Amino acid sequence: YEWIVWNGYDPIIIATKLDKIKRSQIQKQLKLIRTGLNVKPGTQILPFSAETKQGRDEIWEYIDMMYEGFQAEQSQ
Repeated sequence: YEWIVWNGYDPIIIATKLDKIKRSQIQKQLKLIRTGLNVKPGTQILPFSAETKQGRDEIWEYIDMMYEGFQAEQSQ
Protein backbone atom coordinates (compact mmCIF):
# COMPACT_ATOMS: atom_id res chain seq x y z
CA TYR A 1 0.00 0.00 0.00
CA GLU A 2 2.74 2.46 0.95
CA TRP A 3 4.64 1.74 -2.26
CA ILE A 4 1.55 2.30 -4.39
CA VAL A 5 0.77 5.61 -2.68
CA TRP A 6 4.43 6.67 -2.79
CA ASN A 7 4.35 6.17 -6.57
CA GLY A 8 1.45 8.61 -6.87
CA TYR A 9 -1.50 6.25 -7.15
CA ASP A 10 -4.79 6.37 -5.23
CA PRO A 11 -5.50 2.68 -4.67
CA ILE A 12 -8.58 0.91 -3.51
CA ILE A 13 -8.30 -2.05 -1.19
CA ILE A 14 -10.28 -5.22 -1.84
CA ALA A 15 -10.53 -6.94 1.54
CA THR A 16 -11.07 -10.61 0.74
CA LYS A 17 -12.30 -13.49 2.90
CA LEU A 18 -15.44 -11.60 3.93
CA ASP A 19 -17.22 -14.94 4.37
CA LYS A 20 -14.76 -15.87 7.16
CA ILE A 21 -15.90 -13.16 9.57
CA LYS A 22 -19.20 -12.51 11.30
CA ARG A 23 -21.33 -9.68 9.93
CA SER A 24 -21.05 -7.88 13.28
CA GLN A 25 -17.24 -7.91 12.98
CA ILE A 26 -16.94 -6.39 9.48
CA GLN A 27 -16.52 -2.77 10.59
CA LYS A 28 -14.01 -3.79 13.26
CA GLN A 29 -11.94 -5.68 10.67
CA LEU A 30 -12.08 -2.79 8.20
CA LYS A 31 -10.83 -0.48 10.95
CA LEU A 32 -7.95 -2.89 11.64
CA ILE A 33 -7.02 -2.81 7.96
CA ARG A 34 -7.17 1.00 7.96
CA THR A 35 -4.95 1.35 10.99
CA GLY A 36 -2.63 -1.55 10.12
CA LEU A 37 -1.88 -0.13 6.68
CA ASN A 38 -2.04 3.48 7.87
CA VAL A 39 -4.54 4.12 5.08
CA LYS A 40 -4.79 7.72 3.97
CA PRO A 41 -8.22 9.40 4.27
CA GLY A 42 -10.53 8.78 1.34
CA THR A 43 -9.07 5.40 0.38
CA GLN A 44 -11.83 2.95 -0.49
CA ILE A 45 -11.84 -0.43 1.24
CA LEU A 46 -14.28 -2.84 -0.33
CA PRO A 47 -14.99 -6.10 1.52
CA PHE A 48 -15.38 -9.13 -0.77
CA SER A 49 -15.96 -12.87 -0.68
CA ALA A 50 -15.09 -14.95 -3.72
CA GLU A 51 -16.98 -17.84 -2.15
CA THR A 52 -20.32 -16.10 -1.58
CA LYS A 53 -19.80 -13.27 -4.13
CA GLN A 54 -20.71 -10.77 -1.41
CA GLY A 55 -19.30 -7.36 -2.35
CA ARG A 56 -18.94 -8.22 -6.06
CA ASP A 57 -21.58 -5.71 -7.18
CA GLU A 58 -19.92 -2.92 -5.20
CA ILE A 59 -16.57 -3.67 -6.83
CA TRP A 60 -18.10 -3.63 -10.32
CA GLU A 61 -19.93 -0.38 -9.53
CA TYR A 62 -16.62 1.17 -8.49
CA ILE A 63 -14.91 -0.07 -11.65
CA ASP A 64 -17.76 1.32 -13.78
CA MET A 65 -17.56 4.67 -12.00
CA MET A 66 -13.81 4.88 -12.54
CA TYR A 67 -14.17 3.88 -16.21
CA GLU A 68 -16.83 6.52 -16.81
CA GLY A 69 -14.55 9.14 -15.23
CA PHE A 70 -11.69 7.97 -17.44
CA GLN A 71 -13.90 8.17 -20.53
CA ALA A 72 -15.00 11.71 -19.60
CA GLU A 73 -11.34 12.76 -19.24
CA GLN A 74 -10.47 11.29 -22.62
CA SER A 75 -13.28 13.13 -24.41
CA GLN A 76 -12.09 16.54 -23.22
